[in-house]
Amino acid sequence: MNCFATVLALGASGCGLINGLQGDGGGSGNASGLSSLSWHGPEQLDHGVSPGSDAPRMVWGQGAAWVAYQAFDHSTNTSSVWVTRRAQGGDFQTPQQLLDESGGPGWDGGAGYPQIAIGDSGDAVVAAEEYVFDSNNIVIDSAIYAARVSTALGAGASIPLVDGAGASAPGLIVGDVNLVADEAGNALLAYYLQGGGIYAVGQPANGSWSSVGRVDNGSGNTSEFWLAAGAAGEALAGWAVYSGSGSSYTLYGSPIDPAAAEPMPSAARTFSVFDNPEILTAMRGQQGMAVIASQSGGLHTFTYDSGSWGAEQIIPDASLSVYVEPALAVNASGAAVLAWRDYLPGSSDSYSGTLQASYWDGGSWSSPEQISQAGANPHAWWASADIDSAGEAIIAWADLEPTGSYTRIYASTAAPGAGGPAWSTPVAIDQESPDAGASSQPQSVRYVTARLAPEGGTAQVTWIQYQSDDQVTPRVWTNWLGQ
Repeated sequence: MNCFATVLALGASGCGLINGLQGDGGGSGNASGLSSLSWHGPEQLDHGVSPGSDAPRMVWGQGAAWVAYQAFDHSTNTSSVWVTRRAQGGDFQTPQQLLDESGGPGWDGGAGYPQIAIGDSGDAVVAAEEYVFDSNNIVIDSAIYAARVSTALGAGASIPLVDGAGASAPGLIVGDVNLVADEAGNALLAYYLQGGGIYAVGQPANGSWSSVGRVDNGSGNTSEFWLAAGAAGEALAGWAVYSGSGSSYTLYGSPIDPAAAEPMPSAARTFSVFDNPEILTAMRGQQGMAVIASQSGGLHTFTYDSGSWGAEQIIPDASLSVYVEPALAVNASGAAVLAWRDYLPGSSDSYSGTLQASYWDGGSWSSPEQISQAGANPHAWWASADIDSAGEAIIAWADLEPTGSYTRIYASTAAPGAGGPAWSTPVAIDQESPDAGASSQPQSVRYVTARLAPEGGTAQVTWIQYQSDDQVTPRVWTNWLGQ
């Protein structure tokens, strides 16, 4: 289990056109309707902001991509949160700092690990964690802040939502912050309280933050939770509760109203007991899905439609990696795309493996297909998936290049078809960085995020990328397909 995991996301120009896809290496033509589009070329997002940056989060909505990331300064041991935005057809605006630094030691000192969600009128909601450290660099206190950000990147005052030195007793340690917004702009933020379960606060569009509600069943042994939001007043939460024996957990899923005075599960569904599970939810409109990955039983999926859970659908896979890292996306018609990691037979390296994908057409899953490329030492990692209203999908991930020497960022797209989806050959979309070496392996690159405009016409990918072998100076990068 990964109680305090944080999911983070990461491009220069001058790259050639490769069969309709612009990148600086490898790949063939796109088999989907996106084949008429080309990649803009990798672009660094954080020029001149700080000596290094990390933990980017990216969302797409209201015709624009928004990116929030953590910038850090090793010389002063401070960090802060920045945000930038790109309207479809344009370029990114100059990044703006949102939350001030607090001067704590280490990368996590100050504001960091941001989350971002789209608001009701094209604005965004940004939340960030802030930590206080002792002399041994151990977290002794924490808080969560949030702010609404306008399209001009002007921010309202940051509001402490959960403050260990304020309304609650000092020493409150929070983590795993999840932030989503429904299609009416109602925001929902949930977090894991160390030793105390999962809690949530909501903010109606242009309103005040709600009272804190308890999301899980109150057992205090909760982990592995995820949020997703869809139509107005619609969000899905999934979480796992330790059963008290061995490595088994009971999995739950429930709708939650982001605009409620106290966000609480309204109709929790108990899925089953699983061994070392990973749970993920996705939603758009009234359609949703939960996926549970477990080495004891493959991939278990459950559809959600307008308040009702569907029957369990299983994708058998006896080769699931120790780190499955599923990626899931759903469109408003109920189609979905799912990606996950399989281990590499015969390898003792638990980080090695390939990326598999399957497509849900509303009635069944397509046969799993390996979409990551073959290589001397495959380490497909940090996959992210999305699907638009026409059913076209994108998956982006990090992997070692074919010789196994350094990491690249790859993308593949697909369109629905009678015989199942036709995935394009993976294309490297990053700025090639051979000097980063093997120490910057895919599991260290992290924070890959891929998003499609729901109406089609563009795809955006962000990630972090190391330029040298010391892993001290990661940078936030991006590339986009089409406009």
